[in-house]
Amino acid sequence: MATVELKGITKTYSGNDVPSVDDLNVRIEDGEFVVLVGPSGCGKSTALRMVAGLESISGGDLFIDEERVNDVAPQQRDIAMVFQNYALYPHMTVAKNMGYPLKVSGLSKDEIARRVKETAEVLQLDEFLDRKPGNLSGGQRQRVAMGRALIRQPKVFLMDEPLSNLDAKLRVYMRSEIAAIQERLGITTIYVTHDQVEAMTMGDRVVVLKDGVLQQADTPKELYDHPANMFVAGFIGSPAMNLFESRLEGDGASLRIVVGEQSVGLPDSVVAARPALASHVGQRIIAGVRPDDCYDAKLSSEYPVRLNARVLLLESLGSEIVAHLDVGVGLVDSGDPDLQELSGDAADAPTAFLARFSPHSRVEKGEDIAMAVDADKLHFFDPASGLAIRG
Repeated sequence: MATVELKGITKTYSGNDVPSVDDLNVRIEDGEFVVLVGPSGCGKSTALRMVAGLESISGGDLFIDEERVNDVAPQQRDIAMVFQNYALYPHMTVAKNMGYPLKVSGLSKDEIARRVKETAEVLQLDEFLDRKPGNLSGGQRQRVAMGRALIRQPKVFLMDEPLSNLDAKLRVYMRSEIAAIQERLGITTIYVTHDQVEAMTMGDRVVVLKDGVLQQADTPKELYDHPANMFVAGFIGSPAMNLFESRLEGDGASLRIVVGEQSVGLPDSVVAARPALASHVGQRIIAGVRPDDCYDAKLSSEYPVRLNARVLLLESLGSEIVAHLDVGVGLVDSGDPDLQELSGDAADAPTAFLARFSPHSRVEKGEDIAMAVDADKLHFFDPASGLAIRG
């Protein structure tokens, strides 16, 4: 196993003044599972390919096991990589596909057979060793591709969007399988995905990138509970955090936010936990709250903070009701280019405030309701920098 450290790693392509990866600093510990995530074109795959040696490094230093490897050939870095298209040999059986790297390395037939058998047992491929890739499901082919990489017993395991070609149900199954296999083997793993749900459910730590720049690197819980900026707040979580314009008013000790025509007092606990808010009194700020922290006030008397809202649409999902609400202000763009592409012009971006209500809620479309908010879970951001306003 090994550590991997990216120190100021930069990648700039010829003819492009804007770096694809800009001054990336991340250390991945021995046996850690780290996920690189971000919207399309954020530089995550480029960063992975630099670790693999498939892309040259324009600036900075890359270390594997404390050894600088910027100029070390890919085959000498003791890494293995799995791509999204599997890259299996269609004319070879599963056993021969998995054993091929060992054959090229000159190992004996007996040693190859032993390691193929061991790896197949780990990946639950025992019964498929004599089949060819064309006779396997997408999930089985993905496991064969993993097996061909793992059989080399590399120091570092790299995975680039390995589940993108699978259907939604199989992706859910395979992400738990991959996480379990990695934990069992303890191989240092760097995994790239554009899917934040995949990242949050698989990684020990998640590295969020935007436009080639590191936004935040932390545990999934910390990213969810304490996003460093508006982009992370909007990108992490499904549905996304509600980000909306407000104005902070008060005298420093007693604060309130003005949301449209509504004035909402902030509990003392909220003010005490965020002393930096005091310097923003009288200013426009961006407030944020996750749909999970909003409730039908008729069912949630424990949360005294209220926002009046009109119900625009209800999605009944059985275990919950996703309510689309109008609270008197539109939502603020978090800066996620994938969402901007979906919505087209920024003026056409969704403005509905989302809340996850209990299935026992009896709210109706078109009704004016009181929505309870867990004030301790409110987030505040500086509109100029986009950074979180904390202590």
